[in-house]
Amino acid sequence: MQKGVLHDLLKTLTTREKKAFAAFVRSPISGASPEIARLAERLLDTGRPVATLDRQNKAAVFPGVFGQAAPYDDARLRKTMERLLRLLEQFLVAEQQATETFDFRLRLAELLAERGQAKLLRRLLDAPLPWPPDEADWTTADFGQAARWYQFLYDHRSNIEREHDPELHRRSMYCQTVALLAQRLRAACIFRSNQKDRAAWPPDPLLDWAAAAFPQADYANLPLLQILFAGFQALASPEAPQYFFQFRDGLLAAPACFSRDEQRDLLLVAINFCSQRYNAGDTTWLDAQLELYGYGLREELLFENGWVTGYTFLNIGTLALIGRRYAWLGEFLSNFRDKVEPRYRESAVAFNQARLDYALRQYRPALALLQQDLFDDVLLSLSAKTVQAKCFQELGEYDLLEAHLEAMRKYIRRHKEIGQYGERYLNFTAALRRIIRIRPAQRAELRREIMAMSVLAEKEWLLALV
Repeated sequence: MQKGVLHDLLKTLTTREKKAFAAFVRSPISGASPEIARLAERLLDTGRPVATLDRQNKAAVFPGVFGQAAPYDDARLRKTMERLLRLLEQFLVAEQQATETFDFRLRLAELLAERGQAKLLRRLLDAPLPWPPDEADWTTADFGQAARWYQFLYDHRSNIEREHDPELHRRSMYCQTVALLAQRLRAACIFRSNQKDRAAWPPDPLLDWAAAAFPQADYANLPLLQILFAGFQALASPEAPQYFFQFRDGLLAAPACFSRDEQRDLLLVAINFCSQRYNAGDTTWLDAQLELYGYGLREELLFENGWVTGYTFLNIGTLALIGRRYAWLGEFLSNFRDKVEPRYRESAVAFNQARLDYALRQYRPALALLQQDLFDDVLLSLSAKTVQAKCFQELGEYDLLEAHLEAMRKYIRRHKEIGQYGERYLNFTAALRRIIRIRPAQRAELRREIMAMSVLAEKEWLLALV
């Protein structure tokens, strides 16, 4: 029972939703049988901790639902659970609709029109519309809602009042067009950002035509479409950076044009664009990428369930170190170390701080952090061990370095699941061992061998030693 879909969905309910759902099941509106109501009450008992509810089994629940004298019937219980699940689904949809004030308003207007309630309908139509007063601040959803509203008004006046209103028709078509283009552009930007092979981009004649016609269109002054078209063109023409900067600047200057989810998606498109340009050999994009990360963290757009993921935290640290933005990284660590998801906080913070200490040539503090038993992830542990080895090398502590490299080699051999990553670090330990033992006359040959290695961690650092 505790492993079923009903249980999983019930666990997502807040305390308020649990109380509201219990009231819904008990009400005549739900049509729930007494058995369903008792099952809901048993499973939604807010006086018990979730762990206790998780341990309830079918046999324990059955008497409280169907009566002490009723013989256990698994099929009957499963059928009741299924009906409760259907009611829970109806409740969740109704709850969401209740918060969607526009959908409620439009449906009410349609019902009043169908029932011929002209006075009530007029009162509803005269009430202020739920969108920002300036169209420049409208989101895609706002334009979509406006298109539906204006279409309803046009149809009502045309069918009921026998009036033809060209302006209402124009407004409906205008809003439909903007909403459609915004949806298609956002989807195209996300797809193209994720799909690295440009040859696999599906053709979209509508957007190609719209991009060419955009400067003369009557919606060309809308920030929503200006930003999205700039992103679309930036991905299509990455060698023309003006489109990216229009896209980035628009995102930062006009966040009201997008929902929080849309802001996050488009911010990731911009971040990925910078990453792709860097991977193509243009290192000038690192600063832009870090600035976008900083904005996303300050606005909490890059948070997941209220936290910065360990992966994101480490990735930002890597970018800052590559760009030698040491002061920026120090401030980042200070501001966001407590925002990292708790499970990975100690290891991610320690690793980033140790790498910063190493970059600032503070080898002893770096070693103190790296020698703690914090790194459960195998690849992160190998990265930490590699920085330790570099610290020993820089401090000239070669006996400790030899012992560390041998321990590192054994660690890699034990973890065969890491595959090619293990080979990278095995080659690192072998190369560094040879470097600390090498004779001067052998350096040129060793340098050629290291340069020829295709799978090798810290290759540039090793080459600098020979």
